[in-house]
Amino acid sequence: MADVDATGLEGVESEFAGAEPVIGGLHGDEAHHFFCAYCMTWMFTRPAAFGHIVNVRPTMFDDHAWFAPFVESFTKTRLPWALTGAVHSFEEYPPMEALRGAHARVCRQAVVRAAAVASTIAPT
Repeated sequence: MADVDATGLEGVESEFAGAEPVIGGLHGDEAHHFFCAYCMTWMFTRPAAFGHIVNVRPTMFDDHAWFAPFVESFTKTRLPWALTGAVHSFEEYPPMEALRGAHARVCRQAVVRAAAVASTIAPT
């Protein structure tokens, strides 16, 4: 999953290929999992604990080459060949504080990378 800042995208759920995603999977207050109403493919999740962050399935984007996992969970039951290369691994679903910490670290890394790229761009 890719964490995407969804600030300003309120209501965008209704604009996916003309079909409004539906809540499926687990129902509760902690997270809302949205699926395509037609084929029931999981599209994204809005975790309540992260406010403006939306977990998006990277294959939903036309270009997903930029994506690299930073957290993997339920590694206790993964197949030996199913390796993601994620920096943070948890045998089960991580406690919220561990997940928040991993998310904060990846956000800091993204800011550093963006600043490095910006410093190479000459002003016009």
